[in-house]
Order: sequence, then structure tokens, then C-alpha cells
Amino acid sequence: MKTVYWLPCNCGQKVPVTATLAGALVRCTCGAELAVPALREMSRLEAAANGESALNRLAKPAWDKRRAGILFGAVVVAFCGVLLVYLEIVQPRPPHVESLAPIQVWYVWQNLRRGPDRHLAPVEKEFLDNLRMVRMAKTGVLACAAIGLLMIALFYALPPPRTSRRTVRSRTTASVFLHEKTADASQ
Repeated sequence: MKTVYWLPCNCGQKVPVTATLAGALVRCTCGAELAVPALREMSRLEAAANGESALNRLAKPAWDKRRAGILFGAVVVAFCGVLLVYLEIVQPRPPHVESLAPIQVWYVWQNLRRGPDRHLAPVEKEFLDNLRMVRMAKTGVLACAAIGLLMIALFYALPPPRTSRRTVRSRTTASVFLHEKTADASQ
């Protein structure tokens, strides 16, 4: 387990730091950048009682807008997929001629004999209306699924949020920063 130290800020809060951040800059929740002391001076800082919970206290949140948008888009796509399967199951199908009774086959033959400009029987009209409604519903569900996929793509393209907890710079930059601060303080 890493030893965690409390780095005090001018605002009164304490920022948890570890030895791996020695000589770097960290950002407090108030926005101020704090220079983490070198490894030798770090032992002068106050040690945190429970190191892991101190580090987890300021860890980035598990959920952000980007992840929530991706999840919402995935839920929309999954819901649309289930709806499409349901609509495919309940879609009206024309009866197979092999399963019809002889009188029904004769009726189908009479309708086919009349040709395409015939007037539809009420049963046929109802069948075609139901088929048209299911097809329109499928088109709407596919449009919603496309919107869900577009949401997933857009939220995935967003840059992940930056962590506000630490701004780690190279040791040379941090050393120059510390040197400038001590030079300014002595003047």
C-alpha cells in the first residue's frame, strides 16, 4: 500500500499525494496548483491515516456525461432491436395455399382470375392495412435505432473528461517552478 501524505493548500483543504508525485504539480479542488515537495521533504508532510481512501476521495467520478450518453444510446439501440424482433413476429403473413380449405382455395382462384384491378375484399384490405402499419412501425423503430447509434458515435467521439485532481508535469518543469517560487519568496 502506498504511503499517502496530505499537502496543505492556501484555501485550507488538503490534497492527497504519494511519493510518485514528488517534484510534480497537483491541482487542488479550489483550482490552485500546488508544488509537491521532493521525496526528502515529503516525510515532513502529514501522513494520511487511511491512504487508499484518501486517494479515492478525489478520484474522478465513475460516470460522466460521455459515458451516460453512450449508455443511453446503447439502451435505445437494444430497445429498438427488441421491438424489431417483436414486430417481425407479429407481422401478418399471407396464408399458405397448402393449408387452406378447398372453398378458400377456390375463393383465392376467383380473385386471381379477376386480375389486378379488382376491388379488394374486406379481409384482404384489412390484411394489407395491417401489413402497412407494421412496415411503418419498423421504419420508425429503425430510425430510432439509427439515432441511438448516432448518439453512441457522437458521445464516443467526445474527449474524455480531464481529471481535476492532478496536473503532473515533468520533474524539470516542477523543479524550475519550485526554484522560481523560492526565488520570488526570498525577494
